[in-house]
Amino acid sequence: MTTRKIEIAGHQYTVLEQEDVYDSVTGHPLTGSWLWNSSLVLSDWLVTEAHLHLFPLNGKNVIELGAGSAGLPGLTAARLGASRVFLTDVAPILPGLRRNVEANGAGEQVEVRELAWGSEESARGIGEEFDVVLMSDVFFGAEEARELGKTLRGLCGERTRVWAASEVRDWTGFWLEELGREGFGAVELAFRLGGPGYEGELVGEGSFVVYEILRMAQNEVAQRSWLESS
Repeated sequence: MTTRKIEIAGHQYTVLEQEDVYDSVTGHPLTGSWLWNSSLVLSDWLVTEAHLHLFPLNGKNVIELGAGSAGLPGLTAARLGASRVFLTDVAPILPGLRRNVEANGAGEQVEVRELAWGSEESARGIGEEFDVVLMSDVFFGAEEARELGKTLRGLCGERTRVWAASEVRDWTGFWLEELGREGFGAVELAFRLGGPGYEGELVGEGSFVVYEILRMAQNEVAQRSWLESS
């Protein structure tokens, strides 16, 4: 286990990264075991932009999908005054996630739950619509996009704000197209090369985007499907 001290917009966080968490089927290390750069970008953006100018988080119900063992954006939302925060991921990640909640003294506001994308049974365990949904570095395969779309439909009400940060990769546009087929569009809110104020925390180089994910009306989804098929 590695302990990192992270500073986001003047606030200190403790992140305990796991080194021995593996997929029980493939034997591969689970990528959620460590802190990704996009989590830093989203957390900083929540403090410096969203909370101040778009949608103050005081008193809001927040859920982070694919939180990994760090759950940094969700912990940041709790620090900004969210009344209730759910940090979610697959079962092997949850013990490390709970340790990070405890290390940051957030146990009264923050709950850790298992949530498998696309699973109705898993989503029923959460059982409510949220004011804010957070995601960082979840843009990968087409199947994950379809499963995420199903989960978002169950968690999002008419006024839910969904914010996602991602490193820009070759497949990012393709992934967003897949999510569009599930009824969700994406609007770019911020683009950053590196991260002002926390350059020392970023590992490697990359370009990062913060998106707002918006639920499309049925006619928009139908029109998109028609254009793709014509």
